[in-house]
Order: sequence, then structure tokens, then C-alpha cells
Amino acid sequence: MNISIEGLYIDLLLEIAREIDVAFFVIAEFENYDSFRLKDGQNISLEKLPFVAKSILRDKCWCKLVNDVWRSILAMIILCMW
Repeated sequence: MNISIEGLYIDLLLEIAREIDVAFFVIAEFENYDSFRLKDGQNISLEKLPFVAKSILRDKCWCKLVNDVWRSILAMIILCMW
């Protein structure tokens, strides 16, 4: 994936999260393809979201990022936009 397109995806995800007042996501159904220290049930702040989103986009891991406010799945948004 083109790095500039990757950045646009991440910027959009952050903007949407901020607009609907999401402060964090929770990792669900985590699959580790590399040696990551992430795990199911872990909270991911918006500051850490770019790292996790890049890891998903680069096929280093897979997970759903869910939130009580935003029940949508981050991975599905990325795939729909891709």
C-alpha cells in the first residue's frame, strides 16, 4: 500500500473517532503474525491507533477495534475504503 494513502486512511479514522467522541478502542479477536505485545481486551488510545492501523494494513497482525460508543469495526472500515 502506498504510504501516503495509508496516512490518509489513518487520518480519516482518527478524524471520525474524534468527531464521535471515541477516546479509545478495545482490541478484539487479535491474531499475531509477528511478535507484538498487543492482546485481546487491551485498550488502544487514539495516540496508539496509527501504530495498530499501520500494523493491520501491513499484514503484521489482524484484529477488530471496538468501542462502546462506536460499535463499528475499524478493520471493516479499512477494507471497505481499500
